[in-house]
Amino acid sequence: MGLTIRRMAHGEGRMSMTARNVRIGIVFRGTVIHEEVLSRQTDVTVGGRAGSTVQILPGQQPEFPDQVDVLLFEGGAPYLVVPEDPSARVSLRGAAASEPKTIRGKRCLAAESAAGGSLTIGDVTVMFQFVRGDAIAGLLIAMINLVGGVVIG
Repeated sequence: MGLTIRRMAHGEGRMSMTARNVRIGIVFRGTVIHEEVLSRQTDVTVGGRAGSTVQILPGQQPEFPDQVDVLLFEGGAPYLVVPEDPSARVSLRGAAASEPKTIRGKRCLAAESAAGGSLTIGDVTVMFQFVRGDAIAGLLIAMINLVGGVVIG
């Protein structure tokens, strides 16, 4: 018996977007404050504003931003929103490099080929993965591994 090893072509073996949901974890000042699985075709915003996809109640986190745009869906494809803040950091895991694209007035990066990623603005880090179904088991470990660890302190 021989062993055959082959390199997978870009995107091969990945789930189609129609089979994926978005699993998110929100870290504020070094503490995980929210974990959730969202519908695969839902724009993702987090914040204290009532219209946010994930609302962080001001009574729980009074200094949390009003709204942080994370993901937009356009034509069924996800895009990671690049914040205007020059000190913000974005990361896409497993995605091919792409030029930013303007969607609904926001600068975005194509995330369809990504397994997940993160966005950090000040004290807020939003981590996400594209997953099948609504499995939540192991979210924290998966999210920490996604960004290479979270410094708490």
